[in-house]
Amino acid sequence: RAREWLKNLMEIQENDDSEEFLESIKVDLFPDKVYVFTPNGDIKRLPKGSTCVDFAYAVHTGVGNRCVAAKVDRRLVPLRTQLRNGQTVEVITARGATPNPSWVNFVVTAKARTAIRQFLKTMRRTEAEDLGRRLLDHALGEFQTSVRKLGKKRFNELIGELGVDSSKTLFAQIGLGERLAPLIAKRAAVPEGGHTSSAEADTPLDIIGTEGLVVSYARCCFPLPGDPIIGYLSAGRGIVVHRDDCGNLAQYRKQPEKWISVDWSESIDRAFTVEIRVEVINRVGVLAAVTSQISDLQTNIESVSIDERDGDSSTITFQIHVKSRHHLGKVLRSLMSMAIRCGDTVYLSGQIPLDPATMTLVDDGPEAAIRQVLDNLSAVARAAGGTLNHIAKLNVFLVDLGDFTLVNELMAEYFEKPFPARAAIGVAALPKGAQVEMDAIMVLPQDG
Repeated sequence: RAREWLKNLMEIQENDDSEEFLESIKVDLFPDKVYVFTPNGDIKRLPKGSTCVDFAYAVHTGVGNRCVAAKVDRRLVPLRTQLRNGQTVEVITARGATPNPSWVNFVVTAKARTAIRQFLKTMRRTEAEDLGRRLLDHALGEFQTSVRKLGKKRFNELIGELGVDSSKTLFAQIGLGERLAPLIAKRAAVPEGGHTSSAEADTPLDIIGTEGLVVSYARCCFPLPGDPIIGYLSAGRGIVVHRDDCGNLAQYRKQPEKWISVDWSESIDRAFTVEIRVEVINRVGVLAAVTSQISDLQTNIESVSIDERDGDSSTITFQIHVKSRHHLGKVLRSLMSMAIRCGDTVYLSGQIPLDPATMTLVDDGPEAAIRQVLDNLSAVARAAGGTLNHIAKLNVFLVDLGDFTLVNELMAEYFEKPFPARAAIGVAALPKGAQVEMDAIMVLPQDG
């Protein structure tokens, strides 16, 4: 495979097209990165999908905070324009300009997202108070009233109910996004004697500032405590909480007025629904074994569905209840190390190149990935009472079938001869973006 790549590079170089030659090298070596130039010729490396705003913050946080427009290859473009390799980007700034809160909906770099949020959180208190008062007045308009019409007595009662020390503090919290104006307006407009019950008031809140409104969690992205989140005001459903990198957010971005900044409460004691998919070889008892493995970790299973991919394998989709990302990690690690036994035959579940110490994907090239998969498979085999040398059939799933040659080259380092029967299966994609996955059938020696 490497020889073919070098041969292609030599053909491009022979055509005397230096620009195409450099572009080909960059794309082949760094497919998930974008290389762009500043007007001075400096190179900036950004993640694929980065926009002009990401570029501005990569240059300097101050440039990002003050940017108002951008030019790509000397042409004005919208700030949300995604950048491509080799483009020259010029950022236009203005004194007194500030970040637009909507930028967090399309930036992809952590530096840009963090800088935008930090700037908005540190707005001057007086600006936050003015903004908060305007937002609350607008929200109260839905109830045919206003801050002034509420009267001092009712407003003081509201401040006491919310546990804040003054109206200025309340306005500042609304302006900074720590409380939601529609919720405060709803509570303020409740007639005397119509407050929520003490049982409801004493119930801990998972999401800060959502008093008095129903909160649900999106089933498209399954947010968990600790995930960056954003709230969407939905008619009839209250606030629907999404992860801020949810793929379904694009369709809602045309209604920015319905997006609300929310955050997790510090103490949460409840279970959340998440979805996991398990790829299995069709064998008698597989579903029962996987279900038992999940239940052994005190994890409730909400629903199960099975999708048969072909005659030999299926995808089992579970919706389970977990209390944290740590809890979810324990379930996933348990499933990854799972072996299903029937007599002397053991099925070793599919392994991808995840480093068990960090639970991150090994992406240092095909050889490192294949070695990690074989190491993981060896650990599962030992846990089941065998070794790699007891494997009778090895299935190798590859995004690039050309890597099967490398698998065969590494066999001698991990297996004794005769090597097990091997099958290479080409696939379009694998879990977590992995390039290789292996499962196996192991036959243990009979006792005696």
